[in-house]
Amino acid sequence: MSNEGKGFLKELEKEIRKIFKKIEKTPFAISLGPILRNPNTEEVIVSIFNGDKHTQKITVSVADTTNCIPVEFQKEAYLCGKLITPPLPPFTIQNTKPQFNLQQNSENTPLTVGIPPSQLLIVHARATPPPPMVTNATYNVLVFTPTRNITISSAGVNQQGEPQEGNTVTMNQTEIARTILLDSFIGEIEF
Repeated sequence: MSNEGKGFLKELEKEIRKIFKKIEKTPFAISLGPILRNPNTEEVIVSIFNGDKHTQKITVSVADTTNCIPVEFQKEAYLCGKLITPPLPPFTIQNTKPQFNLQQNSENTPLTVGIPPSQLLIVHARATPPPPMVTNATYNVLVFTPTRNITISSAGVNQQGEPQEGNTVTMNQTEIARTILLDSFIGEIEF
């Protein structure tokens, strides 16, 4: 092989190493859905355990995916048993359906939290009312994490906290994939 060919291969190897370093920093996306929503599901409880020896920054999205535009559920989160977000509004006694305030962005956006090693984060996501006449309402639980040492489960529950049939998912029922945005690599490798 000529010196020119060897030089090209060394440059190519450097570029590939740069790409792999970027990929290593890309979080895993773990999806527990779409989940066909039981009509009695009023809250989704997501449990996330950090089995890593380092604090891990994760992002949790729980969204109604019935329509083309996902709508985030309101959320409250407990880290190590302590409430770390504003609480959700209570269920009213007169009306058994929860009260919704879709204008409170802090509760209707994906939640990002650092979970210490060997600790548990529990997220309560208040389900938005399904659109009228919808018989196939769905929601999705999506977690972005930098490591595979995170264990996730979710359960759809009614007002009494009872799990609803078909709305419980554990991590061993999911696929884990790195989210790779190929657009970010376009133009970075020159041949």
